[in-house]
Amino acid sequence: MAALAEFRPRWCRIAAIAFLMVAFAPITWLRAEPPDIRDAPLWITRVQSDLPDRGAGLHGLRREGIWRLWSEHGDFGGYSAILLLKDRIRLFSDRGNRLTMSLPDEPGPIASKFAAVWNRGYLSGFYPDIESATRDPVSGKYWLGFESQNSLLRYDRASNLEAATRPPDWRNWPSNRGPEAMTRLADGRFIVLPENNGDGLLYRIDPVEGGQPVRFRAVLPDSFRPTDMTTLPDGRVILLVRRMAVAYPPFTARLLLGDPEEIRAGEEWVLDELADLDAIVPRENYEGLAIAAQPDGRLALWLVSDDNLAVAIQRTLLVKLTWNPADAP
Repeated sequence: MAALAEFRPRWCRIAAIAFLMVAFAPITWLRAEPPDIRDAPLWITRVQSDLPDRGAGLHGLRREGIWRLWSEHGDFGGYSAILLLKDRIRLFSDRGNRLTMSLPDEPGPIASKFAAVWNRGYLSGFYPDIESATRDPVSGKYWLGFESQNSLLRYDRASNLEAATRPPDWRNWPSNRGPEAMTRLADGRFIVLPENNGDGLLYRIDPVEGGQPVRFRAVLPDSFRPTDMTTLPDGRVILLVRRMAVAYPPFTARLLLGDPEEIRAGEEWVLDELADLDAIVPRENYEGLAIAAQPDGRLALWLVSDDNLAVAIQRTLLVKLTWNPADAP
């Protein structure tokens, strides 16, 4: 694919940090209306980094690749959730769109397809702010968490809508602090974390079907907020967290490791730090996380950043890390 020129003038850095001092909020700032060219291609360029690809304190985590994504297609950008579908990646945006593409580290040309998540049942009239996604690898069903109406939708393998609901326990969450991180455990339970604090919900069944969740509180590093979560083959989960920082871009992110079997009603759920992402990948607003097994027994961790449609100072980055769970703290 053709490479994109990297252009980061000094005034962009000054403006970003100045605005951060005033607002100190990661939501919808410095947005710009993107171009809207329906047949525009997806451009992908590999990003070189002077950061080490591994190191102390990363518990065996290794960086395998970083790619910048860009397109003038009207449906591009704002990606907040990610699913892995065998040999493809599917990204979901906070504008209700999705991008399905082949893996960028595989040989051959990269195929991509833009689409909108049109079928949302009785919730179709509301703003489609997709913030979380999780999938059952056996059935192929997947669930999308929408922030604007704090709603949950389930789709089958072919992306046909099966069910839509606004869970009662989600309705009092602020409209911009909704179901930010969600994962389905192998036994069918679900963990959901809103962005506003560490309060969490553990469902014994699919939340679309109802049920009373177990309430708990996730212990997060100071001022960090959850942005995504995924389940490991051994049953533990990895939580992606982020906070604002006086830096450029103004974000810092970490990966935390937790065991759902330690969740108790009304109690704190303590997670261990797996990695300070600033040590291995460029700073960005990372909001999507998914994993896949590798032939050598390691796991591939895929991250995507939300550019907030602030293309002057942010990028959509797709990152691949590899990790051996045996190296966990």
